Parts: sequence; structure tokens; C-alpha cells
Amino acid sequence: MDQAEERVSEVEDQLNETKQQDKNREKRIKRNEQSLQAIWDYVKRPNICLIGVPECDGENEVKLENTFQDIIQENIPNLAKQDIIQPQAIQRTPQRYSSRRPTSRHIIVRFIKIETKEKILRAAREKDQVTHKVSLTN
Repeated sequence: MDQAEERVSEVEDQLNETKQQDKNREKRIKRNEQSLQAIWDYVKRPNICLIGVPECDGENEVKLENTFQDIIQENIPNLAKQDIIQPQAIQRTPQRYSSRRPTSRHIIVRFIKIETKEKILRAAREKDQVTHKVSLTN
């Protein structure tokens, strides 16, 4: 009788251990899925890179944002009127030195929503060429 109780107890212990392992496995799967979602969100990053915009002295985030807004108003006025274009962050890329010619650093604009980036890119593709007139008094 005692042996039967011991065996039942051992089986119950193994069953509890298996249940605990299943719970841990489910927690790990959920954590991995969340991590994968975070990576996927980063892959679909809502950034636009503006190339060839000249730099000016004392440039900061406010001046970069004004430059970006000017580009949007010049090229895509219907989007500028909707006032949906609010960048989350805007900055220049690090300097890349070229021995042949000096080049201006690219501007990276990060948006809160990917839809904003897609609307801007769609409008820019329809226009075919996006330009920016620079005043030399900056």
C-alpha cells in the first residue's frame, strides 16, 4: 500500500513538474513573440532620408524641421495643408569624409506613424522629382 502511494506521489510530482515546464515554455514563447514584434516594428521603421540638402552654420533640430517643412510645402502642398506631418525626431547623419569632394550629410526624419511616411513617399513618387530651393543667406 505504501509503495502504491509513493508511486502515485511520484507520478503527481512529475505531472506538476511537467505543468510547470509547460507554463515556462509558454512564457518564453510569448516573450519571443513580443521581441519579434519589436524587431519587426524596427524593420518597418518610419524614417525618410533626405539626400543632398546643404548644411548651414548653427544648424539644430528646429532649423532642420523648418527645412523639412519648407521642402514639403514646396513639393507637396496638399499634404502640408493637412498638417499631418509631425516628425518625431529629425537629425543629420554622421559625417562621411570623401577625399574627392565634400558632401553634405543626409537628413533623417523619423515619424510617429508609418502611414505618414507612406503618404509622403506616395506623393513624392507621383511628382517624380522633389526639389528644394536654398537661400544662401542662411
